[in-house]
Amino acid sequence: MTSSPRTAPDVPWRRHLSAGVLLLPFVLTLSAAVILWGRLPDPMPSHWNVRGAVDGTMPRPLFLGLMLLGGVATGGIGAVIVGTGRADRARSSLTLVMGFLAWLFCGIAISAMVVAAGSGDADEAVLPTWLLVLLTVGPVLPALLLHTVLPRSEARPGPDTGRVPMLDLKPGERAVWVGRTRSLPLLLIGLILVALGGGLLLTAPAAGVPVLVVGLVLIAAHQITVRADRSGVRVSWGPQQWPRHTYALEAMTAAEPVDIDPLQWGGWGYRRSRRGIGLVLRRGPGLLLRRDGLSDVAITVDDASSAAGLVNALAQRSRDSGTTGSAPPDGV
Repeated sequence: MTSSPRTAPDVPWRRHLSAGVLLLPFVLTLSAAVILWGRLPDPMPSHWNVRGAVDGTMPRPLFLGLMLLGGVATGGIGAVIVGTGRADRARSSLTLVMGFLAWLFCGIAISAMVVAAGSGDADEAVLPTWLLVLLTVGPVLPALLLHTVLPRSEARPGPDTGRVPMLDLKPGERAVWVGRTRSLPLLLIGLILVALGGGLLLTAPAAGVPVLVVGLVLIAAHQITVRADRSGVRVSWGPQQWPRHTYALEAMTAAEPVDIDPLQWGGWGYRRSRRGIGLVLRRGPGLLLRRDGLSDVAITVDDASSAAGLVNALAQRSRDSGTTGSAPPDGV
């Protein structure tokens, strides 16, 4: 038996509070933008020198769009990491950085809006020295709070991977396994970006188009569908079932159910690293395909034991019969 981290009993409230600390900056920035929009000058002050005088401006929609995008991106990434429920060193460090940046974006945006709304002109929106210091140091406080409340980890027995599952297939018997994994945080972030991008299209198309495109990509990639049959293992993305990656049976030496950590496979989405190929949406149960002379493939999917049993049986049958599948060996 191996050991792997296990979340402590108080994880739910820690997880919810951590996610709240990470997403609150976006909510505050959006609320301030809605309340002060009619009083904000165009262009907006976007940069100050060490004395607090404005030395850079930006169109109002673009400035607010970038601040909101920065807040939702950093806070959203941190919330997704927290949602996986484990706080190892690498995960905690990345979450703290995301929290610091989310509150930094929030502080800059709200400070700029408040001083600009009060002055009526971008060039007159002077930031006091104490506020410049607060903007730099202030985000450390929520980062420290995150450090305190992030979910704890403790050791637990991990799955016994010494035995490779094998389904008992009769000669000539056909079998198909289909499994799906969805990432709700990825879908929510995508919907937020689509809404934000749609709003920016009305005022600043140059800023709205990339935000909208990123949101649509996240929505399209929030789901993975895995199909295992005699032609191989096929992985497709999103409700549209595209793009697809197909891995042939004859190259596989073993399929194993494993616990997948995104950070060990290069992150979320489709990743290539020294460890192999990762098709990862979340931390948790997954299927590991070991291949002869080719990169290992890790896929996040529920009920991975059933998938591994069928893949091993089909791969053994393929080797015994000397047949080859139609899929290219390294996927598409």
